Amino acid sequence: SEFDLPFTRLSVDNGRKNFTVRLFSNEGGYQKVISGGELRCRDPRSGQIEEGVTSGEDNSLDAPRLHRSGCGGSSGGQK
Repeated sequence: SEFDLPFTRLSVDNGRKNFTVRLFSNEGGYQKVISGGELRCRDPRSGQIEEGVTSGEDNSLDAPRLHRSGCGGSSGGQK
């Protein structure tokens, strides 16, 4: 089914460190809760899980992270 993007909702829960995405279409709605740690383990371009990155407590939303690519990242090969 096709979702109506203007009606997409994103909620942030800083206490639990997760995001709630709500998508709507003519057939109904869909809701997905995504933990911040899980999201940080994914490559921003491909969505694939990055090797060597865990979604544990040490991977908090407040921790700085170097990005290899994507929004706000650097393509200069920083490591």
